[in-house]
Amino acid sequence: MRDSSKPSSMRLRRGGSKQNKVFSYNAESPDFPGIVTQVNDEIGNLLKQYKPSEIGIVFIGFDEVAQLFSIAAKYPNLKKVPWFGSDGTALQTEITSNPVAAQFASDVLFINPIFSPAATNEQEKVKQYVVQQIGVKPDAYSYAAHDAVVALALAILQAGPTDDMDQLVNKVKELLPQITTSDKFAQFAATGKFPLNDAGDRATADYDWWLVAKVGDKYDWVKAGTYKGLEDKNVFTPLDVFGGKTYLEELQAVFGGGAGGATTTTTTAATTSATTTSAGTTGTGTAKAGGSNTGLIIGIIILIIIIIVAAAFAFKK
Repeated sequence: MRDSSKPSSMRLRRGGSKQNKVFSYNAESPDFPGIVTQVNDEIGNLLKQYKPSEIGIVFIGFDEVAQLFSIAAKYPNLKKVPWFGSDGTALQTEITSNPVAAQFASDVLFINPIFSPAATNEQEKVKQYVVQQIGVKPDAYSYAAHDAVVALALAILQAGPTDDMDQLVNKVKELLPQITTSDKFAQFAATGKFPLNDAGDRATADYDWWLVAKVGDKYDWVKAGTYKGLEDKNVFTPLDVFGGKTYLEELQAVFGGGAGGATTTTTTAATTSATTTSAGTTGTGTAKAGGSNTGLIIGIIILIIIIIVAAAFAFKK
């Protein structure tokens, strides 16, 4: 589990919003009924002003989502709007192994992005080595961490020897954007070469979209599509679980509207940072991107619920 002193957030692009509210709770003694009641009431108030297709809930947390969903299933308003997750909840077996939580996740079309780098020859080598050493397949973020070390190593070697650490750091910072886009880096990178943004993070990244649906007689995670970072667009595929419809078409059928918007939703810096390891915040709001609350300290699990209006949750096709 990755950790950071800052919560991750959801970035909304080309979308409109009018309200934004965040709820929080302490993971050591969570009051899930209390927080779910608050969110249910908030949704009820919004439904008096907006259509279900104009409201969405973004949940950013970890496996505690299954417990929260088990309680949320008893509240009617929370089933009337779509829910969105993050890489912290994507592919969580705690959801699919809990019948009540799984059905709720399926009913609200709970969809989650997770970093999904393109396969490379070096990636296969890294995977085989890790499996040989510890018997576990590395996940996508392990490959990203591997490449961060490779990039730093190449930059340090190119910077040359020096006793001035400040000079070395500045030189490495200067070289990294060139390194990560070079063919030499691509020879060793598990995720291929990539550009950096001004903050030194990946400027682009690909994601897979996963949602919970009933497959046969049980609930399971189903891949709904991909987000292509370089092209800045989502590609959703027809799914048997939706009778041949795509996620966007099912979103429109279940909640009405929505698919006509032009909003792309991605997690912020998901490949280089992540949410805290402990506790919770929730929030409701409209299209102001970024629900990060830097006032939260480590030891608070982050659960951010954002209410999005004006079809801000509709993804760009």
